[in-house]
Amino acid sequence: MNLVKSSSAGVAFGAVMIAAIAGLASSALGQGAAPATAPAAKPQIPTIQPQVIPTGADAKSLAAGQQVPAPTIPAGCGLTFDTMMHNFGKIDDTTPVSHSFKVKNTSDKRISFTSVKASCGCTVPKAPQFLEPGQDGTIDITFNPAGRNGRELKTVTIITDDPTCGTLTLHAESTVLKRVVVEPVAVWMGEIPFGNPGVQELSITGRAENFAIQQISLDNKNLKLEEIAKDQVELDGGTGIRYRYRVSAPATLPIGRFNGVVSVITNDSRSPSTSVVINGEVAGNIRLNPERFSVMMRGPAQPIRAEAQLQSRINQPIKILGVELVDVPAEMRAVVDVQPIAPGSRTGWRIVLSGTAPSDVAMIRGNVVVKTDQPNQTELRMPISGWMPPNLGAQTVQPVPGQPLPGGTVRPINPPKPGQ
Repeated sequence: MNLVKSSSAGVAFGAVMIAAIAGLASSALGQGAAPATAPAAKPQIPTIQPQVIPTGADAKSLAAGQQVPAPTIPAGCGLTFDTMMHNFGKIDDTTPVSHSFKVKNTSDKRISFTSVKASCGCTVPKAPQFLEPGQDGTIDITFNPAGRNGRELKTVTIITDDPTCGTLTLHAESTVLKRVVVEPVAVWMGEIPFGNPGVQELSITGRAENFAIQQISLDNKNLKLEEIAKDQVELDGGTGIRYRYRVSAPATLPIGRFNGVVSVITNDSRSPSTSVVINGEVAGNIRLNPERFSVMMRGPAQPIRAEAQLQSRINQPIKILGVELVDVPAEMRAVVDVQPIAPGSRTGWRIVLSGTAPSDVAMIRGNVVVKTDQPNQTELRMPISGWMPPNLGAQTVQPVPGQPLPGGTVRPINPPKPGQ
């Protein structure tokens, strides 16, 4: 059965897809209550553990209790340091801190510093250009803890013109205490089945005495933000005021991704504002993986191929009513093959796009459009994007706006048997 539909402009092609809906269950988070207080005794205060925020491969965060070996100096190196490791201790995340490492040239010749680099942009080192024999100096570092929380280890790598020194390393450790702690740092609402509500919880805790949130807002009017509790918590040996909120997505949201930003204004003059990103997705009956065809063209007239899978989220059969291949260059000679993921299955499909790289364009665009029997996903559009490296010689041709570029073939979903 050939489900291809041709448009009046000659655009025709198809693809097959899978459909399905996953019965993802979204657990509603219960409303929290303020901690109980024992009569005539110190209140029982919940404890919040420091949250380590990833800062990249070159900016190392340390787990609690993790030991860090002290740097060493190779034998024969003409430099000596009073110490090669400094601990700033507990520091506020709003105030940069600095330290000077004392260094001395103990050799009988001048030693020049050819490279002094920090492990991340949050740390700025400063070193003398050189030290004369017997001369003392300092290597100064400044660490900006903004956006960090928990134990941090920053390194400064030093290279000199003294070959016996090799590469020297200085360590600066600290425990950053965020004045305003947001948990989680970003809210993921998850995949919410179409027609169902979604709920997630957010907490904002301040260290300042009498901390208060003066204003909070959510820029996505389709989502709801409500305060559910305010309590006192233990935070790194001290106390803080915690506000807890519930973020709700209604059952009426359409299929697709959604996002929003929670903006917060506090009474803490050292940390007056913060924000939290919210992301989520309303999932329909069909899962696409990937959601688009990305094609790398390896040269003019070279074969190209891309594949996607369409699968039922609830393991139910999906009926494909039609497929179109739209706005694809004719020279691409596109072919779409639709095959069950498993023999005899109608709950999962492989869509294979193949063809030939055009010789006169460096980029291709188009769409595979699949029509299904699913009431909430009657039409699925999968973009096609392809590009050719500039050194392979294709010339870019600008398409005429609104003019389709026909070309392609869709094989039958149920190929006829030999002899039929």
